[in-house]
Amino acid sequence: MPEKPLTPDQKLQEEFNRWAEAGEGEKMRHHHLDITEKTLRLMDLRPGERVLDLGCGSGWATRLLARLVGEGPEGFGQVVGLDVSDEMIRQARQEQTRGQFRSDILHVTAGGCVWRPRFRNCRCIGGLRGNGSIGRS
Repeated sequence: MPEKPLTPDQKLQEEFNRWAEAGEGEKMRHHHLDITEKTLRLMDLRPGERVLDLGCGSGWATRLLARLVGEGPEGFGQVVGLDVSDEMIRQARQEQTRGQFRSDILHVTAGGCVWRPRFRNCRCIGGLRGNGSIGRS
C-alpha cells in the first residue's frame, strides 16, 4: 500500500527540521540580524507588552524581544514564538532555559492554531515563506 502523500504543512515541517538539524537556525540569526534590528526600532516596543514572533525558528529573536518588553507598568511583558518545525522549537526551548527572560515557545502548524490572544506587535522575517495554507490561518 503506497504511503499517504505529505500535506504542505508536513513538507514545510520536514524542510525546517532538516534546517534545524543542520544548524541553520544560528545561520538565520546572522543572516536576519540586520533587518530584525531595523524592524525592532520601528516596532516601538515598550516594557510590559505582548509580542508574537511568527516563525521564531531557534528562538534567538524571541529571546531578544523578551529582553526588550521585560517588566513594565502593566506587569511583565510576554513574547510568544511560534514555528512549524518541532526541531527548531526543541532548540529554542533548550536555549530558553539558559536565559533569564521569559518567553513561550510553541510548535504549531498553519492550520492548527486556534489560540487567539491579542498582541500589539508581531515580528515575522520569512516565517510565512512556502506556506500554502496561510490564507486559511
